[in-house]
Amino acid sequence: MSFPENIGKFQRVQVTQYAPEEKDVGIGYNLYDPASPVIATVYVYPAPGVVSIGSPPDVAETAKALMFQGHLNAVKGEIMRAHPDAKLISENSVVVTLGAQSHKGKKVAYEFAYAFGPTLYESISQLYLFQNNDWMIKYRFTFPKVTALASEAAVMDFLNKLEWPTRGNS
Repeated sequence: MSFPENIGKFQRVQVTQYAPEEKDVGIGYNLYDPASPVIATVYVYPAPGVVSIGSPPDVAETAKALMFQGHLNAVKGEIMRAHPDAKLISENSVVVTLGAQSHKGKKVAYEFAYAFGPTLYESISQLYLFQNNDWMIKYRFTFPKVTALASEAAVMDFLNKLEWPTRGNS
């Protein structure tokens, strides 16, 4: 998976490698528009494994869905530990379309106070989580609540432009 300098109006600001084999990375992007500032981070890492030894396809799919939900719950717990004042405001299924492919995942949104520069704002923070073959793709977007309409449009543009890893790249 490549992470270009710019995705729409977002500028890449940081790349963090969490595993020596470069299979667990976090990439920070910022949208510096005063009318719709957004702090974005994309995490790509190997999906937790599901072992299926001769199981029927429906059993393997159920196990994969349970693994995904368990991982989503763990990520939600991480957010709550990092932001004890966070209030869960929604959790929904979501579909992102990249080229001709649609990908199903989950979107979870929170409200909490977040500093943009020296100013503390009541903010919205969104988590998007997807599994693409052997990879987990996790997005975090945070923006002031007062810019939600414009920031949401920028987030959707970002989501629809960043290309995901393919099976051949796993």
